[in-house]
Amino acid sequence: MRARDVIGAVPAVTPDHTVLDAVAALVAAGTAGVAVVDAQRPLAVLPGSLLVGLTVPTYVKDDPSLAPVLGQVDPEDLRRRIGAMTVADVLADAEPDPHPIVAADASLLEIATTMADVGVGIVLVVDVDGRYLGAVTATDLLTTLQP
Repeated sequence: MRARDVIGAVPAVTPDHTVLDAVAALVAAGTAGVAVVDAQRPLAVLPGSLLVGLTVPTYVKDDPSLAPVLGQVDPEDLRRRIGAMTVADVLADAEPDPHPIVAADASLLEIATTMADVGVGIVLVVDVDGRYLGAVTATDLLTTLQP
């Protein structure tokens, strides 16, 4: 079995999409992240954990003990705060992505090794010309172990 055989349903967004577009795509697909693709070239994986982190105010990140004191946050306030942000904005502020990319003919062991090395449960799959074909999630990979 090769990467091309286990590509799953990971949504793709472009750097110009809004963060809310990326959130909507992630939620609709039920995945742990989205692929960021520009002109058929994979750029990064935008993990859901990073998107969730955008909802946490900086002062709470600096002092997590404030979270239980502050209680609930209005979802509309969160949407307003991150609504104008693009995927490119998020990627610019994020730590450099190790670009979890494998070739379409990569073995399951190569995919697993890439996931383990980068610590992200999504690996992007490209053809011989480097064009984005899709992605393999940890769930896609682990499904191959089922009888």
